Amino acid sequence: MSAEGIEALARFLRGDRSMLKCTICGSQAGTWDCWAKCRCGWSFEKGTACRNPKHRTTAE
Repeated sequence: MSAEGIEALARFLRGDRSMLKCTICGSQAGTWDCWAKCRCGWSFEKGTACRNPKHRTTAE
């Protein structure tokens, strides 16, 4: 791993999440609106259903 990669990992482990990006649109962490929050606590892509497996076994 390069020195730059090690520094990025160290920042992440200290709680710096600024290098994270959205897996759908590529926006910086916390700046997207393509995710929705379910009442169960999980996040899911807007326009789709929550994929929490517990939804299949409980009536939420």
